[in-house]
Amino acid sequence: MIEFASLGYRMIAVVIDTAILLGAETAVFFTYFSAATLEEMGVDLFKGLFIFFMVPLWVVYFTLLEGAFGQTIGKRIANIKVVKADGGEMTYSKALIKKILNNSLGGGNHD
Repeated sequence: MIEFASLGYRMIAVVIDTAILLGAETAVFFTYFSAATLEEMGVDLFKGLFIFFMVPLWVVYFTLLEGAFGQTIGKRIANIKVVKADGGEMTYSKALIKKILNNSLGGGNHD
């Protein structure tokens, strides 16, 4: 039988994964661009960053880690593992489908 993680453990995983991703995005993005340069180029820092940089990075992060190991870094620390509905090991394609459906249905970045 599959045991579901508690809300507390899920929240721990969300905070850790969000901190990792936001830190990585900030470091990488502002290594190449300054805020002033982006504004001069007419890039909306919030909409442009979110659509073209943040969303793909989050999808790749969750797909690769959940597909390979069944857990992200935050989920590993919180002792949570993602499995298929039948309890089997997660695959890359299942992780990608889960991430896309989860986001498009308003589920956010964690299940």
